[in-house]
Amino acid sequence: MRRAQPAFHIDEIPKIKALASPVRAAVVDALEVIGPATIERVARALGYPPDGLYYHFGVLERNRLVVRIEPEKGAAAARFDLPGHPATLRYRLDDRRQRGAIVKVVGTMVRSAERGFRRAFAPGLATAQGPRRNLRAGRRTAWLTATEVAVLNRHIEAIHSLFGRGVPRRTGARLHEFTYVLAPIVAAGRRAPARSRSQRGR
Repeated sequence: MRRAQPAFHIDEIPKIKALASPVRAAVVDALEVIGPATIERVARALGYPPDGLYYHFGVLERNRLVVRIEPEKGAAAARFDLPGHPATLRYRLDDRRQRGAIVKVVGTMVRSAERGFRRAFAPGLATAQGPRRNLRAGRRTAWLTATEVAVLNRHIEAIHSLFGRGVPRRTGARLHEFTYVLAPIVAAGRRAPARSRSQRGR
């Protein structure tokens, strides 16, 4: 069982840019639930050839998004893990450069979700009805109060917790992905509020 670790907050622009690669983002997501793990084990979980992941692990390690762990006893292959769990992007709303980097990562998430949805949309691969439905997509808009947003965030955190417990090698377990975007709707053409003088100095 993994020892308790502090949360891993990612807010540095080079780190965020490294996650704009769909392969590297998938590696971080996989290590979130199966780490520490060898490159071969991550490759099996993701369905990628191991040779195609060595470069991406190198980029992640140079950016301190993954750390090298001692091999298991009697094994030679190094294992990798995240510096902390869970890994979370931390937004700096007054930093335009960071905003651009995070928007690219979100774009990667959305495109990855579209690819995953397309691949799974076939008989025998997914369930589309009933309580065990595992293929769905939707969009909802609503006027929400601050209290209701707090309730929504509690539900989202519960989903995060469920996915964080999703260890492999359990009977009937299958790797799933879950992607969402929550944002207040801003009218087209409306500019972000100007930063205060104290914010500009950061």
